[in-house]
Amino acid sequence: MNQKDLLISLRSSGVLKGIKPVAVKLNKNKGGIYLDGKADYVMTIKDNILYFQRLSVFLKKPLPNLDFSVNLNNFKEYSVLTINSYVNCLYLYNKKNQYLEMYYLKGTRDTYFSEDNLFRMIKDFESLGIKEIKEEDYAKTSN
Repeated sequence: MNQKDLLISLRSSGVLKGIKPVAVKLNKNKGGIYLDGKADYVMTIKDNILYFQRLSVFLKKPLPNLDFSVNLNNFKEYSVLTINSYVNCLYLYNKKNQYLEMYYLKGTRDTYFSEDNLFRMIKDFESLGIKEIKEEDYAKTSN
């Protein structure tokens, strides 16, 4: 099952906790918010909460006991960094300078559904006062 079909199937089955599903991969990082290992999630948003619903590795079935959520009111900035021609990374920074690092695929017919939902979600971030850090500004501050 491709990414678009998976997201539409999960949405139509009613198992998603929010709207605007986006397929993301989270990695354990130094950001201090997500501390588990590498895993696939469906990220959704509802009432200023980002929901991360874990998917099994091979069958891409929901694993509800491994889900988590974060309140967007605790975040102040975001950035979208280009990793390569088919992967971007969305960073969300909270007021304690901790961050979430979410990788997503881009640029194919299969990923368009996710990308479109992510762009809509980013508009929600901005309406909450979460400001964008441009990629070139991020590069200056990370040196």
